[in-house]
Amino acid sequence: MIDESTTGISVHGQGRMEVEPDIAELQLAVSRMAEAPAGAFEATRAAVGAVRTSLETSGISETAIQVSRLRLSAVYDYSNNRQRLTGHEASADITVAIKDVNATDTVISAAIDAGANAVQSLVFDTTRRTELEESARRAAVADALRKATVFADAAGVTIGHMLHLEESGGNGPTPFAGKMLMAESADPAFVSGSIGIEASVVVRFSISGPTRHET
Repeated sequence: MIDESTTGISVHGQGRMEVEPDIAELQLAVSRMAEAPAGAFEATRAAVGAVRTSLETSGISETAIQVSRLRLSAVYDYSNNRQRLTGHEASADITVAIKDVNATDTVISAAIDAGANAVQSLVFDTTRRTELEESARRAAVADALRKATVFADAAGVTIGHMLHLEESGGNGPTPFAGKMLMAESADPAFVSGSIGIEASVVVRFSISGPTRHET
Protein backbone atom coordinates (compact mmCIF):
# COMPACT_ATOMS: atom_id res chain seq x y z
CA MET A 1 0.00 0.00 0.00
CA ILE A 2 1.38 3.39 -1.00
CA ASP A 3 1.30 6.08 1.66
CA GLU A 4 -0.05 9.11 -0.25
CA SER A 5 1.00 11.44 2.57
CA THR A 6 4.67 10.85 1.71
CA THR A 7 4.50 10.31 -2.05
CA GLY A 8 3.48 12.42 -4.98
CA ILE A 9 4.66 15.80 -6.22
CA SER A 10 4.76 18.89 -3.98
CA VAL A 11 5.03 22.30 -5.63
CA HIS A 12 4.94 25.95 -4.64
CA GLY A 13 2.67 28.23 -6.69
CA GLN A 14 2.60 32.02 -6.78
CA GLY A 15 0.11 34.56 -8.09
CA ARG A 16 0.45 38.33 -8.31
CA MET A 17 -1.92 41.11 -9.32
CA GLU A 18 -0.74 44.66 -10.07
CA VAL A 19 -3.02 47.64 -9.43
CA GLU A 20 -2.70 51.39 -9.01
CA PRO A 21 -3.58 52.47 -5.44
CA ASP A 22 -6.73 54.51 -4.97
CA ILE A 23 -6.66 55.08 -1.20
CA ALA A 24 -4.01 55.85 1.41
CA GLU A 25 -3.65 56.01 5.18
CA LEU A 26 -1.49 58.77 6.62
CA GLN A 27 -0.29 58.98 10.20
CA LEU A 28 0.96 62.31 11.49
CA ALA A 29 2.71 63.16 14.76
CA VAL A 30 1.92 66.32 16.70
CA SER A 31 3.88 67.30 19.81
CA ARG A 32 4.57 70.41 21.87
CA MET A 33 6.82 71.16 24.84
CA ALA A 34 6.20 73.40 27.84
CA GLU A 35 7.60 73.84 31.31
CA ALA A 36 4.48 72.49 33.03
CA PRO A 37 2.33 69.50 31.97
CA ALA A 38 -0.78 71.65 31.64
CA GLY A 39 1.00 73.98 29.23
CA ALA A 40 2.21 71.07 27.11
CA PHE A 41 -1.31 69.61 26.97
CA GLU A 42 -2.85 72.94 26.05
CA ALA A 43 -0.33 73.65 23.29
CA THR A 44 -0.67 70.17 21.80
CA ARG A 45 -4.48 70.31 21.86
CA ALA A 46 -4.34 73.62 20.03
CA ALA A 47 -1.92 72.21 17.44
CA VAL A 48 -4.09 69.12 16.90
CA GLY A 49 -7.11 71.37 16.38
CA ALA A 50 -5.24 73.45 13.81
CA VAL A 51 -4.12 70.33 11.94
CA ARG A 52 -7.68 68.94 11.94
CA THR A 53 -8.97 72.19 10.50
CA SER A 54 -6.32 72.16 7.76
CA LEU A 55 -7.18 68.56 6.86
CA GLU A 56 -10.89 69.32 6.60
CA THR A 57 -10.09 72.39 4.49
CA SER A 58 -8.07 70.09 2.21
CA GLY A 59 -11.17 67.99 1.58
CA ILE A 60 -10.77 65.30 4.27
CA SER A 61 -14.07 64.47 5.97
CA GLU A 62 -14.36 64.67 9.73
CA THR A 63 -15.04 60.92 9.98
CA ALA A 64 -11.79 60.15 8.11
CA ILE A 65 -9.67 61.78 10.85
CA GLN A 66 -8.84 59.95 14.07
CA VAL A 67 -6.78 61.42 16.91
CA SER A 68 -5.12 59.34 19.61
CA ARG A 69 -5.21 60.37 23.25
CA LEU A 70 -2.60 62.87 24.33
CA ARG A 71 0.53 61.36 25.83
CA LEU A 72 2.83 63.14 28.26
CA SER A 73 6.49 62.58 29.04
CA ALA A 74 9.05 64.41 31.10
CA VAL A 75 12.07 65.88 29.30
CA TYR A 76 15.45 65.82 31.02
CA ASP A 77 18.85 67.36 30.37
CA TYR A 78 21.64 64.89 31.08
CA SER A 79 24.59 67.20 30.44
CA ASN A 80 27.46 67.50 32.93
CA ASN A 81 26.64 64.04 34.28
CA ARG A 82 23.52 65.39 35.94
CA GLN A 83 19.81 64.77 35.37
CA ARG A 84 17.80 67.98 35.27
CA LEU A 85 14.10 68.28 34.44
CA THR A 86 13.71 70.83 31.64
CA GLY A 87 10.03 70.52 30.80
CA HIS A 88 7.25 68.25 29.58
CA GLU A 89 6.27 67.06 26.12
CA ALA A 90 2.72 66.18 25.14
CA SER A 91 2.12 64.33 21.87
CA ALA A 92 -0.65 62.76 19.81
CA ASP A 93 -0.99 60.84 16.54
CA ILE A 94 -3.46 61.79 13.84
CA THR A 95 -4.55 59.06 11.42
CA VAL A 96 -6.03 60.23 8.13
CA ALA A 97 -7.88 58.13 5.54
CA ILE A 98 -7.22 59.66 2.13
CA LYS A 99 -9.74 58.65 -0.53
CA ASP A 100 -7.99 60.55 -3.35
CA VAL A 101 -4.33 59.49 -3.57
CA ASN A 102 -3.65 62.32 -6.03
CA ALA A 103 -4.23 64.74 -3.15
CA THR A 104 -1.75 63.07 -0.80
CA ASP A 105 1.03 65.63 -1.18
CA THR A 106 -1.44 68.50 -0.76
CA VAL A 107 -2.87 66.97 2.41
CA ILE A 108 0.60 66.39 3.90
CA SER A 109 1.82 69.89 3.06
CA ALA A 110 -1.29 71.45 4.60
CA ALA A 111 -0.92 69.39 7.79
CA ILE A 112 2.75 70.25 8.21
CA ASP A 113 2.07 73.93 7.58
CA ALA A 114 -0.68 73.80 10.22
CA GLY A 115 1.65 72.40 12.89
CA ALA A 116 2.14 68.65 12.47
CA ASN A 117 5.70 67.70 13.43
CA ALA A 118 6.27 64.64 11.25
CA VAL A 119 4.84 62.01 8.94
CA GLN A 120 4.92 58.77 10.93
CA SER A 121 3.76 56.53 8.11
CA LEU A 122 2.08 56.60 4.71
CA VAL A 123 0.43 53.40 3.46
CA PHE A 124 -1.15 52.98 0.02
CA ASP A 125 -3.92 50.48 -0.66
CA THR A 126 -6.77 49.67 -3.03
CA THR A 127 -10.53 49.39 -2.55
CA ARG A 128 -10.36 46.30 -4.79
CA ARG A 129 -8.12 44.33 -2.42
CA THR A 130 -10.58 41.50 -1.67
CA GLU A 131 -11.30 40.95 -5.38
CA LEU A 132 -7.62 41.02 -6.33
CA GLU A 133 -6.58 38.73 -3.46
CA GLU A 134 -9.03 36.14 -4.77
CA SER A 135 -7.59 36.50 -8.29
CA ALA A 136 -4.04 36.13 -6.94
CA ARG A 137 -5.01 32.94 -5.10
CA ARG A 138 -6.55 31.45 -8.23
CA ALA A 139 -3.40 32.36 -10.17
CA ALA A 140 -1.23 30.74 -7.48
CA VAL A 141 -3.12 27.45 -7.70
CA ALA A 142 -2.94 27.51 -11.52
CA ASP A 143 0.81 28.16 -11.28
CA ALA A 144 1.23 25.19 -8.96
CA LEU A 145 -0.70 22.94 -11.35
CA ARG A 146 1.49 24.04 -14.28
CA LYS A 147 4.66 23.31 -12.33
CA ALA A 148 3.41 19.92 -11.18
CA THR A 149 2.54 19.00 -14.76
CA VAL A 150 6.04 19.92 -15.95
CA PHE A 151 7.69 17.89 -13.17
CA ALA A 152 5.45 14.90 -13.84
CA ASP A 153 6.19 15.00 -17.57
CA ALA A 154 9.92 15.20 -16.92
CA ALA A 155 9.72 12.26 -14.54
CA GLY A 156 7.58 10.17 -16.83
CA VAL A 157 4.62 9.94 -14.47
CA THR A 158 1.03 11.16 -14.51
CA ILE A 159 -0.57 13.75 -12.21
CA GLY A 160 -3.44 12.37 -10.16
CA HIS A 161 -5.76 13.99 -7.65
CA MET A 162 -4.85 16.79 -5.24
CA LEU A 163 -3.73 15.53 -1.83
CA HIS A 164 -3.03 18.79 -0.02
CA LEU A 165 -3.45 22.55 -0.56
CA GLU A 166 -2.07 25.15 1.84
CA GLU A 167 -1.78 28.92 1.58
CA SER A 168 1.75 29.94 2.51
CA GLY A 169 1.82 33.70 2.32
CA GLY A 170 0.21 36.96 1.34
CA ASN A 171 0.63 40.66 1.84
CA GLY A 172 -1.14 43.69 3.18
CA PRO A 173 -1.21 47.35 2.24
CA THR A 174 1.99 48.88 0.89
CA PRO A 175 3.98 51.35 3.05
CA PHE A 176 5.26 54.36 1.13
CA ALA A 177 8.37 53.34 -0.76
CA GLY A 178 8.15 55.46 -3.87
CA LYS A 179 10.05 58.58 -4.81
CA MET A 180 9.58 62.02 -3.35
CA LEU A 181 9.87 64.34 -6.32
CA MET A 182 10.40 68.08 -6.17
CA ALA A 183 7.98 69.95 -8.38
CA GLU A 184 8.58 73.42 -9.81
CA SER A 185 6.80 74.86 -6.79
CA ALA A 186 9.27 72.98 -4.55
CA ASP A 187 6.34 71.13 -2.94
CA PRO A 188 6.90 67.39 -2.40
CA ALA A 189 4.92 65.06 -4.67
CA PHE A 190 4.54 61.50 -3.48
CA VAL A 191 4.55 58.87 -6.23
CA SER A 192 3.33 55.52 -4.95
CA GLY A 193 3.72 53.38 -8.06
CA SER A 194 1.66 50.20 -8.31
CA ILE A 195 0.64 47.76 -5.57
CA GLY A 196 1.53 44.10 -5.94
CA ILE A 197 -1.04 41.82 -4.31
CA GLU A 198 0.42 38.36 -3.95
CA ALA A 199 -0.65 34.87 -2.92
CA SER A 200 1.41 31.72 -2.40
CA VAL A 201 0.30 28.11 -2.06
CA VAL A 202 1.88 24.72 -1.50
CA VAL A 203 0.09 21.89 -3.32
CA ARG A 204 0.74 18.15 -3.33
CA PHE A 205 -0.62 15.89 -6.08
CA SER A 206 -0.72 12.14 -6.27
CA ILE A 207 1.12 10.51 -9.18
CA SER A 208 0.89 7.27 -11.10
CA GLY A 209 3.40 5.60 -13.40
CA PRO A 210 6.76 3.84 -13.30
CA THR A 211 7.95 5.23 -9.96
CA ARG A 212 9.89 3.28 -7.34
CA HIS A 213 8.31 2.84 -3.96
CA GLU A 214 8.32 0.51 -1.04
CA THR A 215 5.42 -1.95 -0.74
